[in-house]
Amino acid sequence: MYRDKAVLLRNKNKEKDERENMYFNRQNMKQTGWRMIKKGKKILFGCSLVAMFGVVTASVGTVDALEGDSLRIVEKTEIDVRKEKLTDEIRSLSHLNDNEKQEFVTQASNAQSKDELNAIQSDARAANVRKKLADYADRNATSAFRNADEGPAVLNVDITDSTVTILTQNAVKVTATLNGEPVVLSGSNGSYSFERSVRGGQLVVKVVDKNGVEKTQTTTVEPITVQGGISANRPGIDVTNDFDLAGITSPARNGLPSETNVLYAGTEFESIVGNKITLNSTSWTQLATGWKKDATFPLSGHYVLAFQNPLFYENIDSISVNGQQFKMYNGNPSTWHVELLTKTFNTGHIGTKYENKIIINLKSGKSLANLGLSNTPISYSAGWVTGKDYKKSEGPNKLVAESIDNSWFSTNNRHLNASDNGVRNNFTGTKRDAASNVPPILKVLPDLYSGDSNTVSTIKVVYLITPSGDYGLLGPANTYQTLPYLVQQVPTDLLPFLSKGDVKIYRSNASGNLLNNFSKYNLSIGNDGIVDTRSNSQFTIAGKSRQADVDKVRNFFRKNLFNYTLGQPLYITTEYRLKNSKNAVELAKELNKIIVANNGTLNFEGWMGRETREGVNQNGGNQPGILRGSYANAFLDTNLLTLNAPDKQTYDVTYYDSTVKAGDTAQAIVPKLTDISTRQVEVPPGSRFAISRNPEHLSNVRIDEKTGVITATVSENAPAGTEILVPVTLTYPDGTRATVNAKIIVEASKPKDAETYEPTYTDTKGKAGRTATTNAPTFKDRENNAATPKVTYKLGDNAPAGASVDGTTGVVTYPIPENTAVGTEVNVPVVVTYEDGTTDNTTAKIIVEATDADKYTPEATPEVIKKGGTVDLTDNIRPITDASGNPVPVTVKDVTPAGTIDPNTPGDYTGKVEVTYPDGSKETVDVPVKVTPDELTVATTPVTVREKAPVPTDKKVVTPSKEGSTIESTPTNGMSVDGNGNLTGTPDIKDWGKDEEERVVKIPVTVKNGGEVKTVEVPVTVQRDTDGDGIPDVTDPDDDNDGFTDEEEKAKGTDPKDPNSKPSTPDTLTVATTPVTVREKAPVPTDKKVVTPSKEGSTIESTPTNGMSVDGNGNLTGTPDIKDWGKDEEERVVKIPVTVKNGGEVKTVEVPVTVQRDTDGDGIPDVTDPDDDNDGFTDEEEKAKGTD
Repeated sequence: MYRDKAVLLRNKNKEKDERENMYFNRQNMKQTGWRMIKKGKKILFGCSLVAMFGVVTASVGTVDALEGDSLRIVEKTEIDVRKEKLTDEIRSLSHLNDNEKQEFVTQASNAQSKDELNAIQSDARAANVRKKLADYADRNATSAFRNADEGPAVLNVDITDSTVTILTQNAVKVTATLNGEPVVLSGSNGSYSFERSVRGGQLVVKVVDKNGVEKTQTTTVEPITVQGGISANRPGIDVTNDFDLAGITSPARNGLPSETNVLYAGTEFESIVGNKITLNSTSWTQLATGWKKDATFPLSGHYVLAFQNPLFYENIDSISVNGQQFKMYNGNPSTWHVELLTKTFNTGHIGTKYENKIIINLKSGKSLANLGLSNTPISYSAGWVTGKDYKKSEGPNKLVAESIDNSWFSTNNRHLNASDNGVRNNFTGTKRDAASNVPPILKVLPDLYSGDSNTVSTIKVVYLITPSGDYGLLGPANTYQTLPYLVQQVPTDLLPFLSKGDVKIYRSNASGNLLNNFSKYNLSIGNDGIVDTRSNSQFTIAGKSRQADVDKVRNFFRKNLFNYTLGQPLYITTEYRLKNSKNAVELAKELNKIIVANNGTLNFEGWMGRETREGVNQNGGNQPGILRGSYANAFLDTNLLTLNAPDKQTYDVTYYDSTVKAGDTAQAIVPKLTDISTRQVEVPPGSRFAISRNPEHLSNVRIDEKTGVITATVSENAPAGTEILVPVTLTYPDGTRATVNAKIIVEASKPKDAETYEPTYTDTKGKAGRTATTNAPTFKDRENNAATPKVTYKLGDNAPAGASVDGTTGVVTYPIPENTAVGTEVNVPVVVTYEDGTTDNTTAKIIVEATDADKYTPEATPEVIKKGGTVDLTDNIRPITDASGNPVPVTVKDVTPAGTIDPNTPGDYTGKVEVTYPDGSKETVDVPVKVTPDELTVATTPVTVREKAPVPTDKKVVTPSKEGSTIESTPTNGMSVDGNGNLTGTPDIKDWGKDEEERVVKIPVTVKNGGEVKTVEVPVTVQRDTDGDGIPDVTDPDDDNDGFTDEEEKAKGTDPKDPNSKPSTPDTLTVATTPVTVREKAPVPTDKKVVTPSKEGSTIESTPTNGMSVDGNGNLTGTPDIKDWGKDEEERVVKIPVTVKNGGEVKTVEVPVTVQRDTDGDGIPDVTDPDDDNDGFTDEEEKAKGTD
């Protein structure tokens, strides 16, 4: 738990460079705790530190060397120490340049208070954040950002390796929480910071501007690795803890009050209930002073509690004693502390023992069981740290030797359970047995104070009890028939190191030292690690049946081992001798390997029992067995073995081997330092590296005296395989030295690159008229393996005109001239220059191959257009296929010279197209072009006319495409087409069918123009008008005008087209429907009566269909609307459902309505429109050309 690190103290006047170090001998250092350094006329001194896993500078001063032996001590103030630390930190900040570092160092040296130093520290840490904000302000160029008194608040969070910095502008309030808990911020004037924690989590920062507007930023802060290598949730046991102290107090040799403020202090396990663990801290102070806090040392005057199992300590929520909360040390959950006060540990009361309960609360929902630690010993280390009013020979921030306690607890501890359920007694019993009883304490202490030698020969286990009753008065029987015995369980992993037959037990003080006038007695260790006082016949009544023999043993036991005073501490030490004395550091290293390998500490246990004389009644006070309340445990803290060790023993230094070729420079040969737990650590501050001599075969040998990094150049003629050893001396801060060799292994001289590599180009095929591009060259080494040396390229001599080479990639390009013969080989010389300056010559070969234009013969199809048409020759090349029948994609471009083809003059022409193949080759192909004269076309317009009525004069039915055409027709059914294309005459049809109402009559027409003749037929729809009333039968409800509707006559069976065929008066309701023809997109005319009931007073209702319906008068209304016309559909019969009612009679009919399509909406239905879509081309022309 603790490690001694001496600090090389530095002079306050740092501007001087030369230093000469002189150290007192180690005996003086151990006795006084001081190191001295001679420097010119100044002598510096400072306290050697014992640190729990680190180093902290203690009080440092300068001494003026005066005449004679007189010395004047000038004490260095707390501010001076703070300045030195801040200066070191500033110089280590990587985000500052040299000028910035010097500026901050100057500010620090001129500071007069802690607040000034804190502000300078915050500014230095946040300097890179300020730069970021300044850059941001420049980019945005807003006055609000530049003026701290105006505009919204600006917020930026920057996270470095150890610090979180919050930089704001225009903010009147800044708050931060980490995982929902408030964060204490240091700093001012827009720059605030706090140290990162091992826990990490979600950081929420809020700023408020003067207008009350709030801005929030949420950032994830990752957990960090703290000093000592402990990181969040890292599995495994921590061999050491992370906190800094200034040393350890001198132990009391005889436990006298004059020698120590604390007679003893220890912390033992009491109970586990759910997520609450209770420890019992027992102490006995002899002075009420020594615990005042010292601002320089945060742990001075504190009780410290540290844990080794990360899975356990990462789940601690809180720790308290007598309602006073412990604090986490530097955000590290493995280490907790609380002030030593009367209300915490009774430090103001002296002369008697005190107990104080320490309550450990695990996080909500956590317990040893659900953490998987039920059967795992949870180890902890505890101790008291001196305050600034502790006795002058010790000073503040030291660990009190008598308070050191390393213990453990477990949910399932069979020995503890056996003791808790043991024999009731007044000696070690629990509170149930005697109210004044306190639990025993067990401590494991290597022989720390046996002299200057770092050799360890014994390990001491001190068992402390405070008897509340005589062991001879064990119960109401009061027969004196029993004898106590002591048992210890030694960790079996330690047995190979111990001499099993050489164990001593004796009366001691709290430090395990033999008291005057007492002797040591032999015991032995069993193979199971059990040590029992009964193994010595002087300490057992086994086999003794006579009272006199029992009394003799009891008296010997009381006089030589259990000599005690009721209510006073009794220390019994068991001393285990190692088989072979070992260097303390080497022993610590060996034991640490075992601890790490087993993921557990070296745990000791101790308890007491009593045996009973044979043959007596074993009731009451004579009952044998384990004594209740006698159990205690501890673990061996290997860090105690290194308390007095010099730096050269607590660190191992080696160098990583460096392999260098002859003639090359070995760069950054780096040292590796490990501590006693074999963990790699940084070089201790104040250490210095030096090279004692320059070895053979090396030149320009340099070493960084602070980091130990070596650079050196190996000579050209150094033999391959030579191992060059560079002797390095490392002087540690305590003045001890270690020597080590940095090894440089010489490789064979590197052969010339040109001898090692062979460049090769693959042949490249190219085509005449095009530029050929090679691949980059490839390289092979001597073993014919692919290689990638660093090279550059240039053209060699006599390279062909136009050739070039990329100096970086080696790719060669060459434009092959037109008409270069197929098969021609062009060689382009290339010079390759390697990184070492050597060169190679190689050649890129380009072979001319046939083009696609050479392979294929395209065929053209003639282009035929009408006069005035458009010539398009790009689709007149027949598809081209390769030898396998696969299509060859080509592009075709019309390259016919302008004016070659006149599309307005009929005749034969020749056009030209350029065919481009996939390989880029081209050829020109002739395409025959024919321009034909205009062709006579005749458009006909279907019309509808009524019989017996002359055709209206506007019925143009024939339109020739050429002016001057003549029109002749054959009269048909009273109609003909005149020379202007108009329909004339009066329709006359004699042979109407019985129910026929209209007929399409086709009139033959001949159109002539010059030599062209076209014959067409004009379709004319003739509508029948039986009664000649001017209403065609298709719309006339009473065709024969006999007073009865057609529907009535059909219903009565009479002929609707015969006026003499009349029905009788209707006696039932009938409905006559009249089919009609209408045009889409046009409202239905008002005279379209389509429904006629046979009885007056009938009502008419219809279902709207395609935009049309029948009103109450039987008339068709609405606007026809059809959305789904077929491609060539021009008219459709739509049937409209109609219901007619008269009294109780109901008739349902469907009215047939012919809707004629009108594509272009020009008012002419498609059935008669010569140009349906009004695109300027007649329907006949479009059908002939295949357009719609």
